[in-house]
Order: sequence, then C-alpha cells, then structure tokens
Amino acid sequence: MPLATTDLMGTESDGSKNQEYCKYCYEGGHFVHPEMTLDDMKKVVTSELRKRNGSDEIIRKAVELLPRLRRWKETAVSTHSQINYLL
Repeated sequence: MPLATTDLMGTESDGSKNQEYCKYCYEGGHFVHPEMTLDDMKKVVTSELRKRNGSDEIIRKAVELLPRLRRWKETAVSTHSQINYLL
C-alpha cells in the first residue's frame, strides 16, 4: 500500500519502517490485529474513511486495494491449501 509519509509506516521489530503496512496495522514486526479477516478490514477501512469524509470513490479504491496486500494474499493461499488438504 503506498504510504505518503514515513510517519504513516508501520515498524519492524528493530524499529525500522515497514513500507508495505501502515502504523495502524503493523507494529513492532507484527500485525496489530492478527485475527482480523479481509472482510473485517474492509469494514474498518470503510468506517474510518467515512469518519474522515472520504468520498465513495476513495472508499471503493481503498477497499479494492486490500486483497492485493501480501497479508491477504498469503491468507487466501493458506486457506486454499487447507481446503485442498481436506479434500
């Protein structure tokens, strides 16, 4: 996710900035809410952007970007692998 300034970037365990995840999602090398699903995140993003008077277009673009983040891609691959194992 493109982050406009370094103060929005999450941090790694050594304190360095992570350019992939924001400070609200990623801190100290870990996800702040590791149990959060993609659907949960879509709701949070929509709610937070509405609070900030984000336009419907901005909200749509932000929500469409979420599944492209590595966090959600890895979850999808893991879930798919688990389903295939069970079958």
